[in-house]
Amino acid sequence: MTKTIRWISEDGGEWKILFKEEKEYPLGIPQMLPDGESVLFTTGSALPHKIMVHSLKSGESKELFPGGFASYIKSGHIVYGVGSNLYARPFDAGTIEVTGEQVLLVEGVLSGSWVWHYAVSDSGTLVYVPGKTTTVEDMKTLVWVIRGGKEEAIAAPPDDYRDLKISLMERR
Repeated sequence: MTKTIRWISEDGGEWKILFKEEKEYPLGIPQMLPDGESVLFTTGSALPHKIMVHSLKSGESKELFPGGFASYIKSGHIVYGVGSNLYARPFDAGTIEVTGEQVLLVEGVLSGSWVWHYAVSDSGTLVYVPGKTTTVEDMKTLVWVIRGGKEEAIAAPPDDYRDLKISLMERR
């Protein structure tokens, strides 16, 4: 299965494929690095995800380290999540190399399978939603509850379901 990351000019126009990966798992959270020729992204179907960088010059991708939802900031760091924690790691955007060990920033950041609920500015200001990682024990199953209180299972895998809506249509 081919996964793609696409781009569009700031002036609009057509979406173009920036690069493709021949992988069985999703790509996400892309960020163009300051050189304009490298893309930071997250990939992986199982935890921990992998933080990757793709060179538009060479067409090659390389794994940097385990983690997800990575953001490069101008201080020369990548901020990212592992479990319910946020870390920062020194990164040289010129050489596209990790230059140091990870440093714990915050423990207890709300996270799910692909998203850590935080944002960080280029100046390093960090905001986050406190919480914990969604685990198998937190997963919910969906059921229909019919009159009289009887539950009927819905054929959907357990997940961290939120903000559900129901459509009133005739069930057969």
